[in-house]
Amino acid sequence: SLITSWIGWPVLSPVNSIYVGLVLGAPLTYWFAKHIQKLMKG
Repeated sequence: SLITSWIGWPVLSPVNSIYVGLVLGAPLTYWFAKHIQKLMKG
């Protein structure tokens, strides 16, 4: 959010940053783990 402040977007509070991280991080981590499992199976 600090980078997006350069283009005029608001800076997120620490609590909001945690929420955004959970919302974006959990599904992306799950998807990437499935992708790696598929690669390991060959």
